[in-house]
Amino acid sequence: MLRLTILCIGLVIGSQASSADDRQDCIQVADPDLSIKGCSAIITAGHETAQNLAVAHSNRSSAYYKKGDLDHAIADATEAIKLDPKFIGGYVNRGVAFDTNGDYDHALADYNKALEINPADAYALGNRGLVYYQKGDLDRSLADLDKAVAGDPKQGNFEAAIPDYARAIEINPKLANAFKGRAWAYFKLGKPSQALPDADKSLELRPNDAATLDVRGRILEALGRNEEAAADYRKAVALEPALVDASRKLQNLEGKGVQPSERPPPKEGETKPLNCRNYVPSIGTTIAVPCDE
Repeated sequence: MLRLTILCIGLVIGSQASSADDRQDCIQVADPDLSIKGCSAIITAGHETAQNLAVAHSNRSSAYYKKGDLDHAIADATEAIKLDPKFIGGYVNRGVAFDTNGDYDHALADYNKALEINPADAYALGNRGLVYYQKGDLDRSLADLDKAVAGDPKQGNFEAAIPDYARAIEINPKLANAFKGRAWAYFKLGKPSQALPDADKSLELRPNDAATLDVRGRILEALGRNEEAAADYRKAVALEPALVDASRKLQNLEGKGVQPSERPPPKEGETKPLNCRNYVPSIGTTIAVPCDE
């Protein structure tokens, strides 16, 4: 079943009420049993604030989900919501458990509630888009996925983002934001050769997007193709003068005597994006897997 990885473990806010070891065990994602142990100790002690206890229940929900114990996952997420009704993680965690159980209506209700709290939450948007997909409502699914990809909050977790973009592309192969996002993720991971086909595809779908031209310029520069990079930077700045970094990079290249040269059309097959395989969804973490070479 297609699914974006949409949940991350919330951090228990630092407090002296619980031991440092319990807090660390509760927030780590590698060992669900250890997470359950640490979160249970915090919950049983009962010395934390309601907000922190909500996070502990949410983290334990994530751990139970990873073990396939959906009943306990739903129960803990429900308790998190009771303790902190504005805590988005509780709704999203419970929604994923409902979704996995095939209870799409309850999952949709939880994602809707999360989006009432924060209409731009990319986790809730991405999950709701996939529920709509399961229910056969393709228009709503694509609308939510497009918003989710545009506002993906993973920030520095670029390796974790790649499978998410792959799944969004699988559902909608014309989602330019997903190709751009995956290109940027590959670039930030030091893989410009893998990034370039995605940047090319994004620009094929949306030729005059200044931000994507900036991204491809950086990729080309990393590959040592400075003339083509300068051409992308120049076009990006012409379209969007506020792109200060692109302007600075163009000036640096021109200062080295680089003359912008338009990139020739890609050769046949050059723009084929890499497709990730064996994606494993989970609450609390994303398992990034190799891509076909």
